Amino acid sequence: MEIILTAQTGGPESGRLFRNEIVKLRKSLKLLGDKQYAESLEKAKIFLRISGSIDNFHKPTGIHYWRYSKPGKTYSADIIIARDTWQNGEGIKEILSKLTKEYFRFMIEYLTKKRINDIDSDQLLQDIDGVVMDNFSRH
Repeated sequence: MEIILTAQTGGPESGRLFRNEIVKLRKSLKLLGDKQYAESLEKAKIFLRISGSIDNFHKPTGIHYWRYSKPGKTYSADIIIARDTWQNGEGIKEILSKLTKEYFRFMIEYLTKKRINDIDSDQLLQDIDGVVMDNFSRH
């Protein structure tokens, strides 16, 4: 499954803080690129939006705007990180790890509600926790 992570930071301070960790997370997610978890799911797109001094995405920290394209076999959602979340001292790596895991749990739940039931959810979550997060935490 191809996993695409794009990021939009809302100001220079959030860009500086998150830039290196976003690159590390993107590389870690790419490790799952050759794995197939479902016939009906070829791609997962993560839109990471981090509020800052210039742009505020007006949502609390979490997963928002879930979408599934049946013809494109693509699931996408936004991970929004409110400014107060990253300014209040929680580590950047911890924030990204927690929300990435949440993204995939929400994805499975959302697709199941849409009656897309061919996902090997146990293996996907195991690979996110193991392969992706192990690699991400080491770098």
